[in-house]
Amino acid sequence: MANSTLGSYFKYLLGITLLKNIFPIIVVFSCISYVFYFAWMGLGPQKPVLNQSRQQISHAAIQQMLQEIKEHRGNIRQVLFIHFANDPTDYFSDTLRNELNSTGILNLETPSFFERARKMLNLQINGVQNTRDALSYAKGSDVQGVLWGKIDTFESVPEGVILKGKWYLVDLKSKKILYSGTIKQDTTTQKKKMILKTVEKLKRTNQNNSIQQFAATIPWYLRFLFALLLILLLPIVTISFIRTMVAKTSNRINAFVLGTYTLIGAIIIFFMIGGSFSSAIQVISFLICLGIAFVYNVQIMVLALHLEKK
Repeated sequence: MANSTLGSYFKYLLGITLLKNIFPIIVVFSCISYVFYFAWMGLGPQKPVLNQSRQQISHAAIQQMLQEIKEHRGNIRQVLFIHFANDPTDYFSDTLRNELNSTGILNLETPSFFERARKMLNLQINGVQNTRDALSYAKGSDVQGVLWGKIDTFESVPEGVILKGKWYLVDLKSKKILYSGTIKQDTTTQKKKMILKTVEKLKRTNQNNSIQQFAATIPWYLRFLFALLLILLLPIVTISFIRTMVAKTSNRINAFVLGTYTLIGAIIIFFMIGGSFSSAIQVISFLICLGIAFVYNVQIMVLALHLEKK
């Protein structure tokens, strides 16, 4: 009776053209995107991480910049901020942007979609090298000015940290540089100040930006619900394929189909638990969820076989 009711329900779903033709594509694409994104964050390009000394010197330089901008901004308030060139960690540019936004010294345009996408994927963001390129970058923007710059030197040495660069505030109306400033911080001569001979231990997990760390930024219940949704829907929206396979009445084909769907489920569950088997809870959770997924896939195949026999 239960199988008959389920069979009628699935027949009804399969009879809906939109669900049959479009929804499976959406689910398969979501599965691929889910796996690809987590794999990319763990195995793709990684952003270098500043040590504590370089972070401190960045804040000192930025505070000096804020004061100079405030004194020389004139009537310019609405500004397009361009990510500083030669800032592969994004730390200096992101910190400067946040400080300008929080203090209200300048009102910054929201970063472009492509810049945010590149940042999300850990891809390097390139700045501009001259005012002409900065004006070209700002073309079409409804702002009064452009703030851009470049880092020439930013490195740690045993004696301290050296940070050098230039920045420019350009008036879009006149297309001329309203003010240019120098970034210059050097602690190599300040032996009794903040760095002395302390080199912060770079945390390998932060440098690697591993799958575990990325997964930790997403609440566990969201990862669980999304993984559950993918595992439940994938066999349903591909039920036509499953019916075609089970109709061949081959144990080898059935085992292959069951193994494929269970493997997909295992990959999804692996990312759901954080991409690591470092604790007993993660191992147990993985095995339990995988077992449930396996039983669910078996039931779907039994249902598909039942539908084919009718």
